[in-house]
Amino acid sequence: MAILKDLIRDLKGIVVPQYLKEDGSDFEALKGKNGALNVNAYINGSLANNQTNKVVTANANILASNYTPSKYSKSVLQVATNTAGVLSLVVDGVSGTLNSGEPLVANAWYEFEISLLSSSTYNLKLSVGATMQVKWQVI
Repeated sequence: MAILKDLIRDLKGIVVPQYLKEDGSDFEALKGKNGALNVNAYINGSLANNQTNKVVTANANILASNYTPSKYSKSVLQVATNTAGVLSLVVDGVSGTLNSGEPLVANAWYEFEISLLSSSTYNLKLSVGATMQVKWQVI
């Protein structure tokens, strides 16, 4: 049984019910501190990676270790960088650009939907040295 906690509106103005199971273990979405939406709870998936103010070296792996999903999954990657540069997705050691090969604009958020195949490895690279924000959610 779920306990209705609150109703909030998402970015499109759609009402999203906020509820928890009695044991607190499962929820559709949850209002966090100061009324902010807890995105991890809203997407209701596992966090592949979350790095704040990550200093990256040009053309080097951004993630400390490759991410390998246990099954086929969809994911949402959100990134921002303080320096314009081309972002690449590395799949099984092969690099390909995101954003149609265009540099990301400095200090802007970008979001990419990426399908993840089981047993493949994933990482990211940026063409320049920068400080990045990386949030990668498996849904």
